[in-house]
Amino acid sequence: MTNNELLKLVKDKSVIIRGFGIIGEYLTRLLCENQFCREVLVCDRNSRKSNEQGSIPLITYDEALGSKSSYVYLIASFYSRSIMTDELIESGVDPNSIIYGVTEEAWQYYLEAQSKKKSTPLKRLQFEIDISMHCNLDCNCCSQFGAISKPEFVDIDSMERNFKRLGELFGGMAERIYLIGGEPLLNIDIIRCMEIARTSFPSGKIDIFTNGILLFSMSNKFWDTCRKYGIGLIVTKYPTKIDYDSMKALAMDHDVKFEFFGSSEDFKYMTPLGLDVEGKQDVNESFALCPEANNCIKLRDGKLFTCTRPAAIYKFNNFFEKDLSVSDEDSIDIYKAKDGQEILEFLSHPIPFCRYCDNKSHREAREWGHSKKVIEEWT
Repeated sequence: MTNNELLKLVKDKSVIIRGFGIIGEYLTRLLCENQFCREVLVCDRNSRKSNEQGSIPLITYDEALGSKSSYVYLIASFYSRSIMTDELIESGVDPNSIIYGVTEEAWQYYLEAQSKKKSTPLKRLQFEIDISMHCNLDCNCCSQFGAISKPEFVDIDSMERNFKRLGELFGGMAERIYLIGGEPLLNIDIIRCMEIARTSFPSGKIDIFTNGILLFSMSNKFWDTCRKYGIGLIVTKYPTKIDYDSMKALAMDHDVKFEFFGSSEDFKYMTPLGLDVEGKQDVNESFALCPEANNCIKLRDGKLFTCTRPAAIYKFNNFFEKDLSVSDEDSIDIYKAKDGQEILEFLSHPIPFCRYCDNKSHREAREWGHSKKVIEEWT
Protein backbone atom coordinates (compact mmCIF):
# COMPACT_ATOMS: atom_id res chain seq x y z
CA MET A 1 0.00 0.00 0.00
CA THR A 2 1.19 3.53 -0.80
CA ASN A 3 0.81 6.67 1.29
CA ASN A 4 -1.99 7.93 -0.94
CA GLU A 5 -3.91 4.68 -0.58
CA LEU A 6 -3.53 4.85 3.20
CA LEU A 7 -4.70 8.47 3.34
CA LYS A 8 -7.86 7.53 1.45
CA LEU A 9 -8.60 4.78 3.97
CA VAL A 10 -8.31 7.06 7.02
CA LYS A 11 -9.85 10.22 5.55
CA ASP A 12 -12.15 11.94 8.08
CA LYS A 13 -11.59 9.17 10.64
CA SER A 14 -10.16 9.24 14.17
CA VAL A 15 -6.93 7.23 14.19
CA ILE A 16 -4.80 5.60 16.88
CA ILE A 17 -1.32 4.74 15.64
CA ARG A 18 -0.12 1.57 17.38
CA GLY A 19 3.66 1.80 17.93
CA PHE A 20 5.90 4.86 18.11
CA GLY A 21 9.16 3.79 16.56
CA ILE A 22 10.63 5.25 13.38
CA ILE A 23 7.66 4.13 11.29
CA GLY A 24 5.17 5.33 13.88
CA GLU A 25 6.75 8.79 13.90
CA TYR A 26 6.69 8.87 10.10
CA LEU A 27 2.99 7.96 9.95
CA THR A 28 2.16 10.50 12.65
CA ARG A 29 3.74 13.28 10.59
CA LEU A 30 2.08 12.02 7.42
CA LEU A 31 -1.42 12.10 8.89
CA CYS A 32 -1.00 15.33 10.84
CA GLU A 33 0.58 17.27 7.97
CA ASN A 34 -2.12 16.22 5.51
CA GLN A 35 -4.90 16.81 8.03
CA PHE A 36 -6.96 14.03 6.49
CA CYS A 37 -8.04 12.67 9.85
CA ARG A 38 -10.42 13.96 12.45
CA GLU A 39 -7.93 13.11 15.20
CA VAL A 40 -4.56 11.34 15.47
CA LEU A 41 -3.36 9.69 18.68
CA VAL A 42 -0.37 7.42 19.30
CA CYS A 43 -0.18 4.40 21.58
CA ASP A 44 3.03 2.63 22.62
CA ARG A 45 3.70 -0.08 25.20
CA ASN A 46 6.92 1.61 26.29
CA SER A 47 5.89 4.05 29.01
CA ARG A 48 9.31 5.73 29.02
CA LYS A 49 8.85 6.56 25.37
CA SER A 50 5.61 8.31 26.22
CA ASN A 51 7.36 10.46 28.79
CA GLU A 52 10.03 11.50 26.30
CA GLN A 53 7.65 12.74 23.60
CA GLY A 54 5.82 15.69 25.08
CA SER A 55 4.76 17.17 21.73
CA ILE A 56 2.91 14.07 20.52
CA PRO A 57 -0.48 13.05 22.02
CA LEU A 58 0.68 9.66 23.30
CA ILE A 59 -1.85 7.57 25.18
CA THR A 60 -1.54 4.39 27.20
CA TYR A 61 -2.52 1.01 25.84
CA ASP A 62 -5.52 0.86 28.18
CA GLU A 63 -6.64 4.30 27.03
CA ALA A 64 -6.35 3.16 23.43
CA LEU A 65 -8.58 0.15 24.07
CA GLY A 66 -11.12 2.33 25.84
CA SER A 67 -11.61 4.18 22.57
CA LYS A 68 -12.04 1.06 20.46
CA SER A 69 -15.57 1.74 19.27
CA SER A 70 -14.83 5.02 17.55
CA TYR A 71 -11.24 4.77 16.25
CA VAL A 72 -9.33 3.14 13.44
CA TYR A 73 -6.13 1.42 14.62
CA LEU A 74 -3.07 1.83 12.43
CA ILE A 75 -0.35 -0.80 12.97
CA ALA A 76 3.03 0.95 12.66
CA SER A 77 5.38 -2.01 13.01
CA PHE A 78 6.76 -4.46 10.50
CA TYR A 79 8.09 -7.06 12.94
CA SER A 80 5.25 -6.91 15.50
CA ARG A 81 2.37 -6.70 13.04
CA SER A 82 0.76 -10.01 14.02
CA ILE A 83 1.22 -9.49 17.76
CA MET A 84 -0.27 -6.02 17.73
CA THR A 85 -3.18 -7.14 15.58
CA ASP A 86 -3.93 -10.18 17.74
CA GLU A 87 -3.78 -8.12 20.93
CA LEU A 88 -6.29 -5.64 19.60
CA ILE A 89 -8.68 -8.32 18.37
CA GLU A 90 -8.44 -10.23 21.67
CA SER A 91 -9.29 -6.98 23.45
CA GLY A 92 -12.50 -6.61 21.48
CA VAL A 93 -11.42 -4.37 18.60
CA ASP A 94 -13.26 -5.02 15.35
CA PRO A 95 -10.75 -6.52 12.86
CA ASN A 96 -12.21 -4.22 10.20
CA SER A 97 -10.99 -1.26 12.26
CA ILE A 98 -7.36 -2.42 12.11
CA ILE A 99 -5.12 -1.29 9.22
CA TYR A 100 -1.54 -2.33 8.56
CA GLY A 101 0.11 1.06 8.08
CA VAL A 102 3.65 0.27 6.94
CA THR A 103 3.35 1.81 3.49
CA GLU A 104 5.93 1.51 0.74
CA GLU A 105 7.13 5.04 1.49
CA ALA A 106 7.20 4.42 5.25
CA TRP A 107 9.34 1.32 4.78
CA GLN A 108 11.74 3.14 2.48
CA TYR A 109 12.01 5.95 5.02
CA TYR A 110 12.78 3.38 7.71
CA LEU A 111 15.52 1.82 5.58
CA GLU A 112 17.14 5.17 4.84
CA ALA A 113 16.94 6.33 8.45
CA GLN A 114 18.48 3.14 9.73
CA SER A 115 21.23 3.16 7.12
CA LYS A 116 22.20 6.74 7.95
CA LYS A 117 22.20 6.05 11.67
CA LYS A 118 24.25 2.87 11.41
CA SER A 119 26.84 4.31 9.02
CA THR A 120 27.60 7.34 11.20
CA PRO A 121 30.62 6.67 13.44
CA LEU A 122 29.94 7.06 17.13
CA LYS A 123 31.42 10.12 18.81
CA ARG A 124 32.44 8.09 21.86
CA LEU A 125 33.05 4.40 22.33
CA GLN A 126 30.29 2.23 23.77
CA PHE A 127 30.70 -1.49 24.16
CA GLU A 128 29.78 -4.55 26.16
CA ILE A 129 31.57 -7.64 27.32
CA ASP A 130 30.16 -11.04 28.21
CA ILE A 131 31.60 -11.92 31.61
CA SER A 132 29.43 -15.03 31.66
CA MET A 133 28.42 -16.73 28.44
CA HIS A 134 25.64 -18.89 29.87
CA CYS A 135 22.50 -17.93 31.77
CA ASN A 136 20.17 -19.03 34.57
CA LEU A 137 17.03 -17.90 32.75
CA ASP A 138 16.45 -20.25 29.85
CA CYS A 139 14.79 -17.82 27.41
CA ASN A 140 13.57 -18.88 24.00
CA CYS A 141 15.13 -16.98 21.09
CA CYS A 142 17.91 -15.58 23.32
CA SER A 143 19.87 -13.06 21.26
CA GLN A 144 23.01 -13.92 23.24
CA PHE A 145 22.56 -17.70 22.75
CA GLY A 146 22.63 -18.05 26.54
CA ALA A 147 20.13 -20.90 26.49
CA ILE A 148 22.43 -23.11 24.39
CA SER A 149 25.77 -22.09 25.87
CA LYS A 150 27.97 -24.32 27.97
CA PRO A 151 29.12 -22.82 31.31
CA GLU A 152 31.87 -20.34 30.41
CA PHE A 153 33.31 -17.17 31.91
CA VAL A 154 35.56 -14.41 30.67
CA ASP A 155 39.28 -14.85 31.27
CA ILE A 156 40.07 -12.21 33.90
CA ASP A 157 43.69 -11.62 32.82
CA SER A 158 42.63 -11.22 29.19
CA MET A 159 39.85 -8.84 30.19
CA GLU A 160 42.28 -6.70 32.17
CA ARG A 161 44.72 -6.46 29.23
CA ASN A 162 41.96 -5.63 26.76
CA PHE A 163 40.35 -2.98 28.96
CA LYS A 164 43.72 -1.39 29.60
CA ARG A 165 44.38 -1.19 25.86
CA LEU A 166 40.96 0.31 25.10
CA GLY A 167 41.36 2.75 27.97
CA GLU A 168 44.62 3.93 26.44
CA LEU A 169 43.10 4.28 22.97
CA PHE A 170 40.11 6.27 24.20
CA GLY A 171 41.70 8.27 27.00
CA GLY A 172 39.78 6.40 29.68
CA MET A 173 36.44 7.71 28.39
CA ALA A 174 33.47 5.70 27.15
CA GLU A 175 29.85 6.59 26.53
CA ARG A 176 28.72 3.37 28.19
CA ILE A 177 30.03 -0.05 29.10
CA TYR A 178 27.84 -3.05 29.87
CA LEU A 179 29.05 -6.05 31.86
CA ILE A 180 26.62 -8.51 30.37
CA GLY A 181 26.11 -12.14 29.42
CA GLY A 182 24.54 -14.67 29.50
CA GLU A 183 23.92 -13.73 33.08
CA PRO A 184 26.81 -11.66 34.51
CA LEU A 185 25.92 -12.30 38.17
CA LEU A 186 26.86 -15.95 37.68
CA ASN A 187 30.52 -14.93 37.49
CA ILE A 188 32.09 -15.30 40.94
CA ASP A 189 34.77 -12.82 39.85
CA ILE A 190 32.27 -10.08 39.07
CA ILE A 191 33.78 -7.76 41.69
CA ARG A 192 37.14 -8.00 39.95
CA CYS A 193 35.42 -7.37 36.61
CA MET A 194 33.92 -4.16 37.99
CA GLU A 195 37.29 -3.01 39.30
CA ILE A 196 38.94 -3.64 35.93
CA ALA A 197 36.25 -1.76 34.04
CA ARG A 198 36.31 1.36 36.21
CA THR A 199 40.11 1.45 36.53
CA SER A 200 40.52 1.53 32.76
CA PHE A 201 37.57 3.88 32.19
CA PRO A 202 37.35 6.48 34.98
CA SER A 203 34.89 8.45 32.84
CA GLY A 204 31.70 6.95 31.47
CA LYS A 205 28.59 5.02 32.46
CA ILE A 206 29.23 1.43 33.50
CA ASP A 207 26.34 -0.93 34.21
CA ILE A 208 25.74 -4.57 34.94
CA PHE A 209 23.02 -5.74 32.54
CA THR A 210 21.21 -8.56 34.31
CA ASN A 211 17.95 -10.45 34.80
CA GLY A 212 18.41 -9.71 38.51
CA ILE A 213 17.51 -13.18 39.82
CA LEU A 214 20.73 -13.45 41.86
CA LEU A 215 20.68 -9.92 43.25
CA PHE A 216 19.01 -11.07 46.45
CA SER A 217 21.96 -13.35 47.20
CA MET A 218 24.82 -10.96 46.35
CA SER A 219 27.33 -10.12 49.09
CA ASN A 220 27.76 -6.77 50.81
CA LYS A 221 31.12 -6.52 49.06
CA PHE A 222 29.33 -6.65 45.72
CA TRP A 223 27.04 -3.80 46.70
CA ASP A 224 29.92 -1.81 48.20
CA THR A 225 31.90 -2.20 44.97
CA CYS A 226 28.97 -1.04 42.84
CA ARG A 227 28.62 2.04 45.02
CA LYS A 228 32.37 2.72 45.23
CA TYR A 229 32.90 2.65 41.46
CA GLY A 230 29.58 4.18 40.46
CA ILE A 231 28.47 1.04 38.64
CA GLY A 232 24.73 0.73 38.13
CA LEU A 233 22.31 -2.11 37.56
CA ILE A 234 20.03 -2.46 34.55
CA VAL A 235 17.46 -5.20 35.06
CA THR A 236 15.43 -6.69 32.25
CA LYS A 237 11.95 -7.65 33.38
CA TYR A 238 10.42 -10.93 32.30
CA PRO A 239 6.89 -12.25 32.92
CA THR A 240 8.01 -14.45 35.82
CA LYS A 241 7.23 -14.50 39.55
CA ILE A 242 10.27 -12.38 40.43
CA ASP A 243 9.59 -9.62 42.96
CA TYR A 244 10.90 -6.66 40.98
CA ASP A 245 9.71 -4.08 43.50
CA SER A 246 11.77 -5.70 46.26
CA MET A 247 14.71 -5.95 43.89
CA LYS A 248 14.63 -2.23 43.23
CA ALA A 249 14.21 -1.46 46.92
CA LEU A 250 17.26 -3.61 47.71
CA ALA A 251 19.42 -1.60 45.30
CA MET A 252 18.07 1.66 46.70
CA ASP A 253 18.91 0.51 50.24
CA HIS A 254 22.51 0.01 49.12
CA ASP A 255 22.53 3.38 47.33
CA VAL A 256 23.29 1.74 43.99
CA LYS A 257 21.96 3.16 40.72
CA PHE A 258 19.13 1.00 39.39
CA GLU A 259 16.86 1.02 36.37
CA PHE A 260 14.60 -1.36 34.51
CA PHE A 261 15.08 -2.13 30.84
CA GLY A 262 11.57 -2.15 29.51
CA SER A 263 8.70 -3.79 31.36
CA SER A 264 7.18 -7.24 31.71
CA GLU A 265 4.77 -6.35 28.92
CA ASP A 266 7.62 -5.27 26.65
CA PHE A 267 9.25 -8.66 27.03
CA LYS A 268 6.22 -10.91 26.88
CA TYR A 269 7.30 -11.75 23.34
CA MET A 270 10.59 -12.91 21.88
CA THR A 271 11.50 -12.81 18.21
CA PRO A 272 13.71 -15.30 16.34
CA LEU A 273 16.99 -13.75 15.19
CA GLY A 274 16.45 -14.62 11.55
CA LEU A 275 19.78 -16.34 11.01
CA ASP A 276 20.29 -17.42 7.42
CA VAL A 277 22.59 -20.43 7.78
CA GLU A 278 23.31 -20.33 4.04
CA GLY A 279 24.60 -16.75 4.21
CA LYS A 280 22.68 -15.36 1.22
CA GLN A 281 21.69 -11.93 2.59
CA ASP A 282 22.76 -8.54 1.28
CA VAL A 283 25.29 -7.27 3.82
CA ASN A 284 24.43 -3.58 3.38
CA GLU A 285 20.72 -4.14 3.89
CA SER A 286 21.27 -6.49 6.82
CA PHE A 287 23.56 -3.97 8.49
CA ALA A 288 21.13 -1.09 8.03
CA LEU A 289 18.23 -3.06 9.49
CA CYS A 290 20.16 -4.59 12.38
CA PRO A 291 19.14 -3.14 15.77
CA GLU A 292 22.50 -4.15 17.22
CA ALA A 293 24.88 -2.92 14.49
CA ASN A 294 27.10 -0.06 15.67
CA ASN A 295 25.14 -0.15 18.91
CA CYS A 296 25.60 -3.43 20.81
CA ILE A 297 29.36 -3.47 20.18
CA LYS A 298 30.95 -6.57 21.63
CA LEU A 299 34.48 -7.00 23.03
CA ARG A 300 35.82 -10.52 22.80
CA ASP A 301 39.38 -11.89 22.70
CA GLY A 302 41.00 -8.51 22.02
CA LYS A 303 38.64 -7.69 19.16
CA LEU A 304 35.62 -5.44 18.78
CA PHE A 305 32.59 -6.56 16.77
CA THR A 306 29.93 -4.15 15.54
CA CYS A 307 27.23 -6.41 17.04
CA THR A 308 26.76 -9.49 19.21
CA ARG A 309 26.15 -12.03 16.49
CA PRO A 310 29.63 -12.82 15.10
CA ALA A 311 31.14 -12.68 18.59
CA ALA A 312 28.70 -15.24 19.98
CA ILE A 313 27.86 -17.40 16.97
CA TYR A 314 30.29 -20.11 18.11
CA LYS A 315 27.63 -21.13 20.67
CA PHE A 316 25.08 -21.65 17.90
CA ASN A 317 27.61 -23.46 15.72
CA ASN A 318 28.66 -25.80 18.52
CA PHE A 319 25.14 -26.66 19.63
CA PHE A 320 23.59 -27.17 16.19
CA GLU A 321 26.76 -28.35 14.43
CA LYS A 322 26.68 -25.49 11.92
CA ASP A 323 29.47 -23.50 10.34
CA LEU A 324 28.53 -19.83 10.15
CA SER A 325 32.08 -18.63 9.64
CA VAL A 326 33.72 -15.61 11.25
CA SER A 327 36.73 -14.06 9.51
CA ASP A 328 39.31 -11.47 10.51
CA GLU A 329 37.30 -8.92 8.51
CA ASP A 330 34.36 -9.28 10.91
CA SER A 331 36.14 -7.49 13.75
CA ILE A 332 38.90 -5.02 14.46
CA ASP A 333 41.92 -6.04 16.50
CA ILE A 334 42.31 -3.45 19.26
CA TYR A 335 46.06 -4.05 19.36
CA LYS A 336 46.50 -3.39 15.64
CA ALA A 337 44.29 -0.29 15.49
CA LYS A 338 46.36 2.89 15.38
CA ASP A 339 43.83 4.96 17.33
CA GLY A 340 40.28 5.11 18.61
CA GLN A 341 38.92 6.83 15.51
CA GLU A 342 39.98 3.93 13.31
CA ILE A 343 37.97 1.64 15.57
CA LEU A 344 34.86 3.84 15.48
CA GLU A 345 35.06 4.06 11.69
CA PHE A 346 35.31 0.29 11.36
CA LEU A 347 32.31 -0.32 13.58
CA SER A 348 30.09 1.87 11.39
CA HIS A 349 30.38 -0.35 8.31
CA PRO A 350 28.89 -3.70 7.29
CA ILE A 351 30.98 -6.81 7.84
CA PRO A 352 31.05 -10.07 5.86
CA PHE A 353 29.14 -11.85 8.63
CA CYS A 354 26.10 -9.65 7.89
CA ARG A 355 25.32 -12.11 5.10
CA TYR A 356 24.01 -14.53 7.73
CA CYS A 357 21.39 -12.16 9.14
CA ASP A 358 17.99 -11.88 7.48
CA ASN A 359 16.69 -8.66 8.99
CA LYS A 360 14.21 -7.97 6.20
CA SER A 361 11.89 -10.97 6.19
CA HIS A 362 8.92 -10.95 8.52
CA ARG A 363 9.59 -12.99 11.66
CA GLU A 364 6.71 -13.98 13.90
CA ALA A 365 7.38 -13.03 17.51
CA ARG A 366 6.33 -15.59 20.07
CA GLU A 367 5.28 -15.49 23.69
CA TRP A 368 8.19 -15.50 26.11
CA GLY A 369 8.99 -18.88 27.61
CA HIS A 370 11.76 -21.33 28.26
CA SER A 371 13.84 -22.44 25.31
CA LYS A 372 13.13 -25.77 23.67
CA LYS A 373 16.61 -25.53 22.17
CA VAL A 374 15.39 -25.99 18.61
CA ILE A 375 17.07 -24.18 15.72
CA GLU A 376 13.82 -22.45 14.71
CA GLU A 377 14.24 -20.14 17.73
CA TRP A 378 17.20 -18.53 16.01
CA THR A 379 16.44 -18.89 12.28
